[in-house]
Amino acid sequence: MLLTAFTLILGYNLKVAVGTSTMIMTAVALIGAISHFSIGADFHALPTFIIVFFCAIGALIAAVYANRCNTKKLNYVIGIILLILGGSTIITKFLL
Repeated sequence: MLLTAFTLILGYNLKVAVGTSTMIMTAVALIGAISHFSIGADFHALPTFIIVFFCAIGALIAAVYANRCNTKKLNYVIGIILLILGGSTIITKFLL
């Protein structure tokens, strides 16, 4: 939703919109994790560090890819990924 708002409503370039929305989602996730731990949720160090490690690697790979391709191709790739995620969400909702 942030990506759509940044590109369609605010007129951001696609690459800037992706970076900005990713930064905002990272901050929100960090604040959510800290608040969960502060109210007493269990902290499992190994899964947490594995997820953080692979997310960082994925972000670096995605950043390199996004900087190398043109905006039209990046727009197409992001559209396909959003369609896959949306479709899987709908299918999961009907199966459960």
